[in-house]
Amino acid sequence: MAASYLETARNGDAQSQSYVGTCYVMGYGVPKSEAQGVAWISKAAEQGLAEAQVKLAFSFLKGIGLTKDESKAALWYRKAADQGDVHGEYGIAFCYAHGLGVLKDDAQAFSWYSKAARRGDIESEAQLGDCYEHGRGVSVNMSKAASWYRDPADQGNALALDGLGTCYLTGQGVSKDELKGVTLLTKAAEQGLADAQNKLGFCYQSGIGVAKNPTTAVIWYRKSADQGDAKGEYYLAFCYQRGMGVPKDTNMALGLYRKASDQGYDEAKKEITASFTPVAIAAAAAAAANGGSGATSLLVQRRDEFSLVQLEVIGVIGVLLIAALLVICSNRPKRE
Repeated sequence: MAASYLETARNGDAQSQSYVGTCYVMGYGVPKSEAQGVAWISKAAEQGLAEAQVKLAFSFLKGIGLTKDESKAALWYRKAADQGDVHGEYGIAFCYAHGLGVLKDDAQAFSWYSKAARRGDIESEAQLGDCYEHGRGVSVNMSKAASWYRDPADQGNALALDGLGTCYLTGQGVSKDELKGVTLLTKAAEQGLADAQNKLGFCYQSGIGVAKNPTTAVIWYRKSADQGDAKGEYYLAFCYQRGMGVPKDTNMALGLYRKASDQGYDEAKKEITASFTPVAIAAAAAAAANGGSGATSLLVQRRDEFSLVQLEVIGVIGVLLIAALLVICSNRPKRE
């Protein structure tokens, strides 16, 4: 860090204060000190510098250099947004979308994402597409969803790749093209997006846009489950329960169903009730309490093997899931 910046920061120059603060937070040219860095950023933010207000908001949101405070994060994002700062607009939209420091309000989130998207912010464009796809703060409009997804997808945004890929798979908002849909989903899945990994797994499981390959389906379900995604855990359990792409292992299936159920995933709860005896469920709970996976110790008993009719129903549900899609929970701001 150049000494001249520190001198001008001490003299009250807001831009220099923001720069010096960032250097301390990141350890660029000075010993790293998040607290000292945020102190400098705060000085700049209080002078009204929008970029510093965004940095301070992010610090409050994540607890960097100060005590985490989502209300203050939302306050500083709003100050920056009110100046027309695109990152501030994205930040306050994110807060409204997830109820961080403010009451959850999809309409407000949509409004602020729209402002940032129209300024060319890639992340906001993707989020706006998601709003149109799922009807968050606006009526569902798949044509507009696909339109807003396209630009960020072309630039490699995972959420947009996932959304646009789903549009092509289902033929909603675009002409149906399963191969193109799978190609886009693969790009999103390779970036680690659990929702895309689940959808891609289902494509391989069902032969949608690709040759049917249960083993590859399991690979993608496992990547999602390894992130703690409840749907990934559910679909991986489904495969273990039936020996699809992996050796049949009802103990492993029950353990995964329980993980998904513990996260509130209702389909997993239903599967446990329908397919496993109370004795097996109690044994799984005891194994979990003792810190074990129970993969070899549980004495799991299936009530009855699923009939062909039940399996056909499961297949229909699966197709409907692809049509309705898996709900994305985006968990970031990344661009503060």
